Amino acid sequence: MAYKCYYCEKEFEANRDTAKYCSNSCRTSANKQRRENELLHEKWQKEKVDREIEEQRIKDEQSDKRKVKAEKKRKLVEESQSSPAVVPQIPESQEPLQIEKVSEEITPQQADQAPEQKDTKSLHFVWKDLETFKKEAKEKEVKQQQELEQLKSEQQKWMLYGELLIAFYDKYV
Repeated sequence: MAYKCYYCEKEFEANRDTAKYCSNSCRTSANKQRRENELLHEKWQKEKVDREIEEQRIKDEQSDKRKVKAEKKRKLVEESQSSPAVVPQIPESQEPLQIEKVSEEITPQQADQAPEQKDTKSLHFVWKDLETFKKEAKEKEVKQQQELEQLKSEQQKWMLYGELLIAFYDKYV
């Protein structure tokens, strides 16, 4: 009966029905190749398992990093909400400036005097002091308004800085 060798693929006459190889050298070579293939297969299996373990370790590290990042972000948001930037505040309603009314009491004798004889010099100083006081009060009010605007702009800068810090943290951490 004619068979085909499993190793060299030549046709040969076999004495048995179960013959697979044409000679002992083909049989031993096939066995050697099979063992090498099994070893190679085992090596591949081991490398595959090692790759899977490494991939899982990397995924776990990335997951841990994401959790830490989310926790830091949550803490940062909580801190920014619980304790805003320390910027001095000016109360919205301040007492309006009070201008004291300066009045002169005129005695009846002075009232009887002619206008040119009245003490116009002291009235002039009172009027000048009142104008100076009004001018100073106006300057003070303008200065307070400027300080308030400056504080508001600083507060906006701090708010913007906090938002930029959170955006930077989200992007790079």
